[in-house]
Amino acid sequence: MKNIIFFVSLTLSSLTLLAKENYAVTTTNLNLREKNTTNSTSLKVLNQGDTLEILSEDSNWSKVKFDNIEGYVSTEYLSKIQVDDDLSKKTFKDQKGFIAGFKYVFIQFFIIIFIIVGGLITYSLRKKDSRYKKGYREGKMSEFSMLKLAFYAAAVAVVAGFIGGLISIFH
Repeated sequence: MKNIIFFVSLTLSSLTLLAKENYAVTTTNLNLREKNTTNSTSLKVLNQGDTLEILSEDSNWSKVKFDNIEGYVSTEYLSKIQVDDDLSKKTFKDQKGFIAGFKYVFIQFFIIIFIIVGGLITYSLRKKDSRYKKGYREGKMSEFSMLKLAFYAAAVAVVAGFIGGLISIFH
């Protein structure tokens, strides 16, 4: 059971890592610099509206990534992009469009299938054994079985997500 809880928490935490904060350039001709000083070499000139991924920040400079180039820009010329996160909406009825409906249904189905089926498999692996305090020996699912379960849960969730995406277009 510890393996299942670990895998589910790993899956959920990886989904949050996918949600990166992006910033947009608010001025024309912003220099992407090699170091966090105006005297350093300019690696690239960024245009207004270019989207950057922030890697780290200090008081005046931000280390950013743009087109797989890492460098520094002045923080005052960046603006956080407000993303309307479809997953933050509470119900399926709130999801508009194919992608929003697909993501919502996919995540819901994957988590539910993985937890319920994983729990049933783990429960079925229990063995009666009077030597143990609880009267049975805990069943343990192998890592291969867990990966196989995740694959099957993802396959079912993709189909359900596709159907949910189609439905969310028309409601």
